[in-house]
Amino acid sequence: MAKIFGLIVGSGIMCFLCGCVLVPLALVGGGVVGGLAISEDTVQTEFDRSYDDVWDACVEVLGSAGAIEMKDKEVGRIQGYVPKSKVTVTVEQLTPAAVRIQVKARKAARLLPDINMSHRIAYRIGMSLKESPAASGAKK
Repeated sequence: MAKIFGLIVGSGIMCFLCGCVLVPLALVGGGVVGGLAISEDTVQTEFDRSYDDVWDACVEVLGSAGAIEMKDKEVGRIQGYVPKSKVTVTVEQLTPAAVRIQVKARKAARLLPDINMSHRIAYRIGMSLKESPAASGAKK
């Protein structure tokens, strides 16, 4: 029992030191498969919604939080500015029913990571998708 506890604590410390820690995003029921910080400035989340639904939510959230500088739906990239940070959202189709987003935020002339802003934008995208009906359920 002590060995297992030590292994769990040791693994947690190593993950913390490497900067890769699982971060729950309280989006249960909103079509979220999971949320995870993959670097000091990037949060990755997966949704079981269509690419168009997720893209529209990302554009809406980033536009309302700040200003969109560039968006390219074919490439799956949106770049913009929110107060004190530059944000890049990448949207990627994983399967016909699953889409991954990565939200990256940098502050202070793009030198410092802003993981809190990445979490806020990812959370708002998830809440936007939770509040909007799924495209398949909305069409009749």
